[in-house]
Amino acid sequence: AEPETWASSSEIVDPEAKAQHRREIAEFAAAVANDEVAFVSCSYRQLLAGWQQNDDPEIASHANRVIERFAP
Repeated sequence: AEPETWASSSEIVDPEAKAQHRREIAEFAAAVANDEVAFVSCSYRQLLAGWQQNDDPEIASHANRVIERFAP
């Protein structure tokens, strides 16, 4: 979700740690790209953005509440 701060404190999450995690996901995706089972990733921001566009108002509303509460 790449929060700005840790949930248990107001300590800032290191931006380099987030960048490293994204690199690790990309490396893993490349390593298994041609495997029988597909690996697909997306960020919470991408997932919630899709839910916000959903035709079901309850799903869109839920996405908005998650964003308001957790600010991913």
